[in-house]
Amino acid sequence: MPATVDTSKFEARPHDDAPPVSWPPIDLAAPGIRGLLGKSMGRFYPARGPMDPRNKALYTWVQERARQGLWPYALCSLAAPTTETRVRHSAGTLVEGINLTAVDYLGLSQDERVKEAAIRAIRDYGVHMPSSGPLMGNTPASRRLEKRIATMLGRENTFLCPTGWAAGFAAISGLVRKDDIIVMDELAHQCLQQASYASTPNVKTFRHLDNADLDVQLKTIRDSNPRDAILVITEGLFSMDGDSPDLRGLTAICRQYGALVLVDVAHDLGATGPGGTGTIG
Repeated sequence: MPATVDTSKFEARPHDDAPPVSWPPIDLAAPGIRGLLGKSMGRFYPARGPMDPRNKALYTWVQERARQGLWPYALCSLAAPTTETRVRHSAGTLVEGINLTAVDYLGLSQDERVKEAAIRAIRDYGVHMPSSGPLMGNTPASRRLEKRIATMLGRENTFLCPTGWAAGFAAISGLVRKDDIIVMDELAHQCLQQASYASTPNVKTFRHLDNADLDVQLKTIRDSNPRDAILVITEGLFSMDGDSPDLRGLTAICRQYGALVLVDVAHDLGATGPGGTGTIG
């Protein structure tokens, strides 16, 4: 196995106006943060050039991380997602301990009422609806859920998606057209980023939770473009840092510049806020 992974031609632009950053090769044999512990997949994401060499570099790095027990993305759960669990590491090691990875914040996956409701739904409809929502994929149960969520949020309508990732992607791609402008928090979830770049080339980011920076960017956009639609994207609760935006201030700024606000509530809706309405509540 090679002692280094050549990433010298990989470039990234951390911010819109920043110059490219070139990284030196990764020394797989180096200890601590100078070697495998000091790197992440972000090093490989902006790779340029032929796919085969750059993918081999990523593969080599991943395999070495796994060999040394430093690859966390291939864990296999061997028990229910409760507060304590058992997992098998990619290298074959069994680990038991406190579960700090589950996003089952309210423990609903283990609630007996939820389990029984799921069993009834399987008996009535099967394990899935073999069609999309527009093509007869809805059920009386899904319609009732949509109405209950809409009532909880004080909204006229709710649209269900099969996963949170799909909901984030669908919301943006359904609203945004190629001439629209998106301004998003720099730490917005990948589903929001992927949907944004898939919907329009006009994507900008503002510093994390920095309403002043958002204000500057929106003013700059509106000064040169008074007509096109602007969508500002943030999250109710950012899962990695556990922090939340000042939504009152953010929405006030967006109203000033005629921008629509989209808030991803995947991590706070139902778990925080008045009546479980999260940060938006």
